[in-house]
Amino acid sequence: KVALSDKLRRSALLLVGRLALDEPKTSALLERLQRLGLSLPHTRAGGGHKVLLVGGDDRSDESQAAARLAAQNIPGVSMCLAKDVSVLKLVSHSVLLLSLDGLRDLESRLGGPAPFPRRTWPPSAVLREWQAAN
Repeated sequence: KVALSDKLRRSALLLVGRLALDEPKTSALLERLQRLGLSLPHTRAGGGHKVLLVGGDDRSDESQAAARLAAQNIPGVSMCLAKDVSVLKLVSHSVLLLSLDGLRDLESRLGGPAPFPRRTWPPSAVLREWQAAN
């Protein structure tokens, strides 16, 4: 949750309707990313944004699978399903591009009440609140 909050705070989280392509064309995906204002590294050691594309958990979506295939050919661009997102993936990419389905699936995965209260002081009050909640 902290890594996602950091992306949002730095304006490095972009939300799109769908991460889908009609056919797995690298040039079509590159064009879409450039229209969003992302500069991509053309070499592995080059500058630019490292982009993580996160789609919904529906593996049967063929247009999303086409986008995943196209992303494999672009250095600095990775695509995964919402259920496969990890903290390492989030911090190793400078920009997170989420589809609406990916956002919903990520929210359901990370959602729910916090296991421990947000207040931290005094410790005895925190412990009483936690015990009352559980």
